[in-house]
Amino acid sequence: MSKGKRGEDGEKCLYILLTDTGTLFTSMIKRFTDAPYNHASLVFGADLSEVYSFGRKKPTNPFAGGFVEEDVYTGTFRHFPNTRCALLRLSVSERQLERARGVVGTFKRQPERYSYNLIGLFGVLLDREMGADDAYFCSEFVAEALREAGVRLWERPSALVAPDHFRTHGGLETVYEGLLYDYPLLDRDRLRDIDEPAGRPWSEPGRTTDAQRRLRSGESAASWAGLRRMAKRRRVAELADDAVEWFSSKFASIRL
Repeated sequence: MSKGKRGEDGEKCLYILLTDTGTLFTSMIKRFTDAPYNHASLVFGADLSEVYSFGRKKPTNPFAGGFVEEDVYTGTFRHFPNTRCALLRLSVSERQLERARGVVGTFKRQPERYSYNLIGLFGVLLDREMGADDAYFCSEFVAEALREAGVRLWERPSALVAPDHFRTHGGLETVYEGLLYDYPLLDRDRLRDIDEPAGRPWSEPGRTTDAQRRLRSGESAASWAGLRRMAKRRRVAELADDAVEWFSSKFASIRL
């Protein structure tokens, strides 16, 4: 499979990566959404070599966001090695794939033009489009990039698309679900420098054979039972006060 851009039948594919880092900030969001994942990224390649979204520009600050190219080895995810994910596969035409690349290219050329649509998160909860022009939250960006590429998954506006809408869409296939760093197509050598669960290194040989077979054969992968969780979530204490203050201020400014 060439960089994961084709299915086994030669069909072109795009991928959507849904993640949950397990921090206090994301846990608070989950209390409102009641969904397992709260972040969405657009992916070119099943090996996760090209991942784009709107999210943290600084790994330790959830409130400073914008357009980001997410490196699963050296970026934000490195700071949260217990991140859980679901990788969804979407069949597209060659034209749609190239148009999606063109849309992302526009964002890459002028990243400073775009900001994170914080208030838009509450718009999803209220079923109301909210936010400024050139401002996006993660799933809004993914939905809009797909729409501009000619892929219409819903009639709803992109600003009202949440990560869970992708997870529950019948046209998307779940090819992997589990710990991000257990994903079988990641480079084991590049994972060696990332914090590992005690007694079970990411690069342990022979442990992903079944997952690789399921992924490459195109079978849907169910959540893996028995995966060990890492110990304490990082930076919870440091983010607690900021998270509570931010949520309180945003809700105080909303008028129905």
